[in-house]
Amino acid sequence: MPEARAIDHPTDGSSLLGTLVIPTLNEALCLPHTLLGIARVLQDQFGHRQTWEVLIADGGSQDNTEVVHSVVSRKLGLRTRWLPPPDPPEELSASLLRALSEASTRHCIIMDADGSHPPTSIPIIHRHLVKGAAIVAASRYISGGSNSSMGTGRRLLSSACARLSQPLLGLSDPLTGLAGIDLKWIVLPQNPPRGFKFIAELVRTNRNSTIVEIPLDFQPRSGGTSKLNPFTCYHFARQWLGWALSDRTAGGYI
Repeated sequence: MPEARAIDHPTDGSSLLGTLVIPTLNEALCLPHTLLGIARVLQDQFGHRQTWEVLIADGGSQDNTEVVHSVVSRKLGLRTRWLPPPDPPEELSASLLRALSEASTRHCIIMDADGSHPPTSIPIIHRHLVKGAAIVAASRYISGGSNSSMGTGRRLLSSACARLSQPLLGLSDPLTGLAGIDLKWIVLPQNPPRGFKFIAELVRTNRNSTIVEIPLDFQPRSGGTSKLNPFTCYHFARQWLGWALSDRTAGGYI
């Protein structure tokens, strides 16, 4: 398991309620749809579009993602920050860890740029964080959740991976990419895991914290192409094996 460390963050400022962290990699087609949905929710549920900051953590996009972000954010009146990738570009988990270290608030929500995570989840997650949850994980596999919009192959793969991982993490949807975290109460991995399942590693590192699940109605990608490929599956398999061996050494599962 990656070494963990605590990160000090400033308490929420009077003008900011939280931070949205959105990783991107060639998401120029999807980002306008996602930012528009966020703007509407912030306006309707929080009264102003600048009550949250939005961190766009880029992983080395080769399309017009940065330009689209700048133009759309300005038009919508969102408070956004573009976090350019290092050289060479890093993997998704490293991008998320870097973005969380840049967050201005203790309450953060990680969501995908492709439109698969409904922005209407933002106020629901925020309420649980305010009530004291350390991690709020969205799940396709509890009452009210759904993954019916996914293709058959991907749905079967996701379900199988979830079943394998549930005993190790205690979550109904260990592969979720939508989650809220309170940086005051959690420990972040110091060395991010390979692959893209950062939330799973975060839950694993903070198993004794207060973790809440909410339903996720997974939406179809609004454009572009999925980043799921054999390499991401391979890295997740290695991640799972590391958890299983760790639990076996400790006398637990397997």
